[in-house]
Amino acid sequence: MIQTFVEDPPYARQERNLPIDYIGFGFLALWLGTFQTNLDKGQESDWFSADWIRWFAVIVAISMVAFIVHELKTQHPLVDLKILRDRNPAVGTSLIGLIGVIYGTTTLLPLFLHDLLGYTAYNSGLAVSPRGIGALVSMVIAG
Repeated sequence: MIQTFVEDPPYARQERNLPIDYIGFGFLALWLGTFQTNLDKGQESDWFSADWIRWFAVIVAISMVAFIVHELKTQHPLVDLKILRDRNPAVGTSLIGLIGVIYGTTTLLPLFLHDLLGYTAYNSGLAVSPRGIGALVSMVIAG
């Protein structure tokens, strides 16, 4: 059914064999790799009191800016950021990012309750369960 009903838009059919933006890919890999390393190992190294965390933060900032500038200037970008000039994709992307931040706290709250406030695993689950039940009910209503 997918082959029958889903088709590429005309611009995608015309641009089948585009070259890969290796420079953009390198900036993206450097940016996300160092950022993820900072997030994973930052607490173990006492965040910005460690020299390597500060260096990685500088690398994150520089590689992010370099990636964005490169992607806006290259002819065949890895991620076409120019699409965000249109209001609909820009607003949609912003809202999805906001929802990701809001639901990201769903992951952190049980850990906070358990590790820092001393809740048992069961009580931590009970404390955050109304949020999950509310999301379940709202999904049924919104659907």
